Amino acid sequence: MDAIIPPLLAFVAHYRYATLFSVALFEGTATTIGAGILISLGHLSFWPTLGVIVFGDLIADTVLYLIGRFGREIARRLPFFRRNEHHLETIERHYHGHTFRTLLLGKLSYGLSGASLVAAGGAKLPYQKFIPRVAILDAAKASLFLGIGWYFGKSALGIRHYLPYYTLAVVIIILIAYFLLRRRKSKNERKEEVL
Repeated sequence: MDAIIPPLLAFVAHYRYATLFSVALFEGTATTIGAGILISLGHLSFWPTLGVIVFGDLIADTVLYLIGRFGREIARRLPFFRRNEHHLETIERHYHGHTFRTLLLGKLSYGLSGASLVAAGGAKLPYQKFIPRVAILDAAKASLFLGIGWYFGKSALGIRHYLPYYTLAVVIIILIAYFLLRRRKSKNERKEEVL
């Protein structure tokens, strides 16, 4: 196993943007935060990273849209969707009346983002109307999460200098808490002996 890891790391280091793209297709948020950390450490550049992540998100979003667009009749036969036919129709009306707001709400709803994109396809939202709005939302979301990752990466670098002091403080606090609890326990035992 140890013989596999160095070549794997060398591959990731050499093909960093291709690797980032392939991972971003399947898991966007964690990958984007991780990429932000790598930007703060100087392993990646901001603009190419943003472009790769947005492109990966757009491909994943398009696949989900197409599943909704062409799999609508199949999906309506599934028990879950049959019971929620009214909800699907409500979502479809929202897509046609308030396209950007509905897409925004869907993209912000962690865990429901994929379902909202499938619903956009199922609502037969024109692709020319879908893709520019999703691109704006993906770019904004990726920028936010890259910024969060960059901040955490920079914070981790800053804390590294003070880590021995934090460790010492935690050890001292644990020791003080231990001795205070031990002292309290012995006082309680003495009170019980007196009673």
